[in-house]
Amino acid sequence: MPGNELPRDFADIPDDSPKAGVKASLAGAREAQEASAASRLPQSAAAPFVASPPAWQMNSSVALAPIEGTPLHYVPNSVTPIIEVKFTH
Repeated sequence: MPGNELPRDFADIPDDSPKAGVKASLAGAREAQEASAASRLPQSAAAPFVASPPAWQMNSSVALAPIEGTPLHYVPNSVTPIIEVKFTH
């Protein structure tokens, strides 16, 4: 149901209720206005590029297995989760 069609009674949900998050979808509610304002703030994150991966601990030789439905592969016999992602520059 669109937020502008929710009953106004939703605005009476206490702020400390586990269901209080629904007020962010209630048209005209303070929480909806705050959510709208927050969505317009630019957000970004940076991760350093690592040219060579750290040494991984394997249970045996490296064997990549496909992750079904994706172009990714993973190493099923690794103690540490490893996913192969191929980037094109």
